[in-house]
This record gives sequence, structure tokens and C-alpha cells, in this order.
Amino acid sequence: MEDLLAAEGFSDVQFVGEATAADNTLVSGDAHMGMLFLGPFLWRLDDSAPLLILSGGHVGCLELFTHEPIRSVQDLRGRSVALVALGDARHLFLATMMAYIGLDPRKDVTFVAGSPRETMRLFEEKKVDACMASSPIAQELAAKRIGHVVVNSSVDYPWSQYYCCVVAGHREFVQSSPVATKRALRAILKGADICELEPERAARSLVSEGLTQSYDYTLQSMSSVG
Repeated sequence: MEDLLAAEGFSDVQFVGEATAADNTLVSGDAHMGMLFLGPFLWRLDDSAPLLILSGGHVGCLELFTHEPIRSVQDLRGRSVALVALGDARHLFLATMMAYIGLDPRKDVTFVAGSPRETMRLFEEKKVDACMASSPIAQELAAKRIGHVVVNSSVDYPWSQYYCCVVAGHREFVQSSPVATKRALRAILKGADICELEPERAARSLVSEGLTQSYDYTLQSMSSVG
């Protein structure tokens, strides 16, 4: 990404905060632009946060794994689901799916929060009935044949028809620096194109930068994101 931004004329680029808190850093103005799952941005916009959604980013990155006899989102009523944190992308995506079919995510499911590895352990040991996962946990669960996938946002209708992640900017930066915003957006979208068209290159880059450890799982993830 640094090379793509440099090609657009940026000489001083800083990556601020954790990916899971990108909406916080954008609201505060500590970050000027970022890409994140749409749910938290919409939540922030409902609270009149100074954010502007600029573009779609990519489709699909979340999967719902369950144990038998659960075969649908409807079957989650009265069950427990492991996820990383309340209010994060996984939680909001599942809550949206539940509300879409008439379930109340505040009452009909018990959410159990933990680190990605902790959620995987709880699901593997069948201490929870389901697990909302993203890369690389989703790929690892599939490789180990732990549970089965009920929803894959990359391919399952209607979720595959919508952008799951979007590019957004802090309103003051976007309004005061429209040219810089356009160039940064172009670099980000080029990066998204590379992930789709050259997944091997994207996976190698993530591994070499220490952002993930497993090349195989990362390649699977990059190949499924459109």
C-alpha cells in the first residue's frame, strides 16, 4: 500500500491504530482515511460522526460456522455464538442477518466474546454452538473440518450483492483536501484490485510484512474476496 500511495504523490504516510478500531481513529481525526466493514461506519453515522463514506471496498470476508443440528441462521434461536467483540464487524453482520429474518439479536442469541484464537477454541471444543469468523480463522476451521459453513458473505445471497467493506474519510480532511482524498482513494482501490486480480502477490505481501503467518490461508482469503 505504501508503494501505491507513493505513486500518487504521498511522501509521508502513517498507519494509525488497529484495524479493529479504524472507525474510532477516523471519528477522532487521528486518521484521515480508512477501509472497514460498513456496519460500524453506519453505527457512527447514526450518531452524527464526522465521517463520509467514499466508495465500496470489496465484497465478502465473513463466515458463520455452526455445529449440528444448526443449518440456518433461523436455527440460532436460543444458541450461543462466539465472536471477537460486541459492536465489531462480526457482531454487526450477524445481528443484521438475524434481524433480516425476524430474529432479535439482543434476545434470541447469547454472544460470547474473545480473541480470534479463543473463539476458535470455544467452537472447536463445542462450548459454543456457532462462530463468526474471518481470515485466517475461517480458513483454518474449514481446513480442520470443524463445523460447517451456514453463511459465507462472499457467495451467499443477498449478502454477496453488497459491499461489506467501504472506504471512508474524516469529513474535515475530505472537504479541505479533495485532491489528496481522490489520490488516496485511487491508491486504496488499486490495492483492492490487486488483492482480487493477483491474490498470490497480496498474500505474499501480507506474510512478508508480518500481518499474518499462514500464506496458504491468506491466499485462500484473498482468492475469495471480490
